[in-house]
Amino acid sequence: MSSVKDFLTKESASLRELSGNFAPECHPEAMKSSLESSLLPDGSFNLLLLGEGATTNELLHNLALVAYDRFVAGYLEQVGAYAALTVEELSGVKVPVFSGQDLGPEQLENMLALFTSARSDDPVLEWVVNEGATVLSSVRERLSVEDVDGLSALIRQLEYYSVFFVSPADEVESYSYLVDILERMIPDLTELELLSEIKKPESTLKTLLKLCVAKASRF
Repeated sequence: MSSVKDFLTKESASLRELSGNFAPECHPEAMKSSLESSLLPDGSFNLLLLGEGATTNELLHNLALVAYDRFVAGYLEQVGAYAALTVEELSGVKVPVFSGQDLGPEQLENMLALFTSARSDDPVLEWVVNEGATVLSSVRERLSVEDVDGLSALIRQLEYYSVFFVSPADEVESYSYLVDILERMIPDLTELELLSEIKKPESTLKTLLKLCVAKASRF
């Protein structure tokens, strides 16, 4: 398990080697540490120093959750933009920016009908709602970061996925990445050893035996 100091030393050497593949004007950006990522809150480096040598990894785990939640927010923003674009293409109705103050019950009902229709007609939206959302929740529940190296690996992977988020909705040629990212996420994070094992539910018989043993121990 690397200390923050050891991690920064290794990362700096790796980034210097990597930056040699970029033009000189790109070196400052290429040399940025993963701990400077916009997925982390300001002051995260200070928090990591504060928690150095702690007996638990709760601080690291919480920072990992913040980074993941910020990534998910960006992903869902992309899905929302795609949903609005799909509604417009299928119905010819341009969806306004949502504001609860501007939309009455009848307008909300109309929008609900439009989006429900778009989802049933578009396989990407249908997949995101039925399967993709489950993947996002499962990853959050299983996320396991033990040290600063693991936090860095998570951030780099999420930043790699987020590369697809930079173009305005109407300039994106294909939204298949909305499915591709989530289909790759569990295998990628498993390979990086950032996900805990899925806990299998105990059988009914095993549960009953445990209850019997616990009851017998009272006498």
